Amino acid sequence: VENDLKSPGATVSDHFTSGYLQAEYQTSPNWTFFGRHENNRNATNSIYLSLFPEFVQRRNMLGVRLDFAKRHALSLEVSEIEIQADNFNQFRLQWSAVLP
Repeated sequence: VENDLKSPGATVSDHFTSGYLQAEYQTSPNWTFFGRHENNRNATNSIYLSLFPEFVQRRNMLGVRLDFAKRHALSLEVSEIEIQADNFNQFRLQWSAVLP
């Protein structure tokens, strides 16, 4: 992402790159294990991203998903997250459904 921040006094340009890699392994028709690594390049130096203190600069996540019923899933995720001012762990339990 390349951006220009314009103000009455000056224009500041910066850029950053964001991406992730995710892998999944299905052990049976109902169980899937997955992991994801998210990372950003030049995010710590971005003046634009400094406007969003909760922006995730780096995340490592592992999880498992149980697919049940016709279109329902229950996922459990464990993440290690780095934002501008803090590092923390997150545990997430999520139910997903597709309704007709």
